[in-house]
Amino acid sequence: MPESASVFGLLKGPILASHDRMVIQTKVVIPSQQAVLAGGCGVTCARRILVVDDDRDTRELYAFCLRLAGVDAVVVGDGHTALREARATPPDAVITDLRLPGIDGIELSERLAREGTHVPIILVTGDSSMTIRDRAKAAGIQEVVLKPCLPDELVARLARLAG
Repeated sequence: MPESASVFGLLKGPILASHDRMVIQTKVVIPSQQAVLAGGCGVTCARRILVVDDDRDTRELYAFCLRLAGVDAVVVGDGHTALREARATPPDAVITDLRLPGIDGIELSERLAREGTHVPIILVTGDSSMTIRDRAKAAGIQEVVLKPCLPDELVARLARLAG
């Protein structure tokens, strides 16, 4: 029986065909901690992830996939709200877009560091210039991920950072 898989590799199941329709039985496949990061603690060590993106669909998609991996994902749409959220309840890690209303993802990282919130930060951007990469590194950002970025790639990077 053939297998189907979603774009993100999270849903898999056999395809059952009949004469008049096709039914896909699905189940959520979440890798174990060891499968995500051999010998490490995996994404589950990062219990609370702050997801910052001005595009609602993108941040909700990332949050959905993080929640499937067992993480509490908190979503906000701009840099100033992200700062307030991080001050109120510090996250274990941050995933942020570069271009945000108010302050951008790099400035968000700089401000968090100045305020004593030192957590792994992943910057997601469509800008592959060395200037952005250099600014991100100087701001203490651990990972720069180019768009388009599938959510399972973010989960895997978070697992590496958590280890």
